[in-house]
Amino acid sequence: MKRYIILIVTVFFALNTFAQKGRGQVNLTNGSKVKGLIMSWKDNGDVIIKSHGNIWNFESSMVDTVFYFNGITANPVPDEKIKTKNFRIFNQAEAGVLIGNPDNERNLPFVFNYSVNYKATEKFNVGLGTGIEFLKETHMPVFANFQYRFRNAHFTPALFLKAGYQIPIEDTRTSYRDLVPDGYITSPNWPDDLYYSVESLSAKGGVLVNPGVGFTSMFSRSFGISCVLGYRYSRLRYEADNSYKIDIDYNRLSVMLGIIFN
Repeated sequence: MKRYIILIVTVFFALNTFAQKGRGQVNLTNGSKVKGLIMSWKDNGDVIIKSHGNIWNFESSMVDTVFYFNGITANPVPDEKIKTKNFRIFNQAEAGVLIGNPDNERNLPFVFNYSVNYKATEKFNVGLGTGIEFLKETHMPVFANFQYRFRNAHFTPALFLKAGYQIPIEDTRTSYRDLVPDGYITSPNWPDDLYYSVESLSAKGGVLVNPGVGFTSMFSRSFGISCVLGYRYSRLRYEADNSYKIDIDYNRLSVMLGIIFN
């Protein structure tokens, strides 16, 4: 588990450092071009660049294009109203693993989520999403997405929450033998003849709740990354032909790395 966490966090901070403070070029509205170390690119469009030992602070009205040498470009929008209108809706794609539940056949299930989000305020975002999750059976989650950013800045810690329902999209891989070893358990909910009466179980899906904490980092106004460490709770229901039903709880640690784009 530590290896996965260290790898994702290392990649995240490497990308953030490279993009937020990297070598690039500032094209000014008067036609001039300044190459150097881009030290800061503020939300209001102002750019600070170090070139040939001098530090230049260009206001957004003077900046035409900011170009990082890693290929990222953007056109600052000096009008705050236009910026708000153009960047209220954004997309987020995430991929990662769920760690825990060693009794599951897949110890590190792969998950992929995609959501469309709306910037309700400068710090709070809401959205809707779906994806695919390779649990014991493959499920398609449908969820509401909530994000709270602590700062209105390119790089900021944030809180995350997904809540919704998981829909099975393949036949169940779970049988009563997986749930009741040797066909016997002493409980009023498990009759003595359960081993013989329940031949198969059908996956019906269930609820999911996934709070988390992490970071978002915007390389430009329309592209960034996210890194989230969270707790995933799922309650999946299985039913048998004889009307027998059982709910199985899954508690896992989620590690997700995503991209944000318009």
